[in-house]
Amino acid sequence: MRIAMVGLVCMLSACATSGAPSERPPAFKTCTDAAAYYKDRVGEPLSQPPTFTPHRVIPPNSAVTMDFNPERLNVYTDAKGVIADARCG
Repeated sequence: MRIAMVGLVCMLSACATSGAPSERPPAFKTCTDAAAYYKDRVGEPLSQPPTFTPHRVIPPNSAVTMDFNPERLNVYTDAKGVIADARCG
């Protein structure tokens, strides 16, 4: 019985999330506000897609267009999906 309880505790702990719970990002009125929000989270995993439109998430070595759109949020991530930078353009 004791072994079963230890197994159950181990299985339940595997389901627990580490760190802060994943929250949906707030709605932003400007790209500048959205970029500031993601810049404050550099080093954290990008667990939810940005709610700001237009946006694009750019992993390393990705092909992206070179057009400049000051209203578009660009969130740069590393290979593991961790936020590296965010800016408008």
